Amino acid sequence: GRRLLYTDPRKFGRIELWARDCEAVAFKGLGPEPLSTAFRAEHLAQALAGRKSSIKQVLLAQEVVAGIGNIYADEALYYASI
Repeated sequence: GRRLLYTDPRKFGRIELWARDCEAVAFKGLGPEPLSTAFRAEHLAQALAGRKSSIKQVLLAQEVVAGIGNIYADEALYYASI
């Protein structure tokens, strides 16, 4: 048989099962992941243009950059001296 193990000590995660054809719809509104080849600095610059929100709020906006949570946003801003 097969087993799926999942541990979430911080209690923030969840698991969802979808049919293959639903996957594209589920991720349609998300921005590119920062480590993907689809991510470009120009995309981030466009997302920042004209916004009055903080850079951290933009990084946390999943429609701008997918997958960045609070911890990674803090680390990125720290290393960028922002």
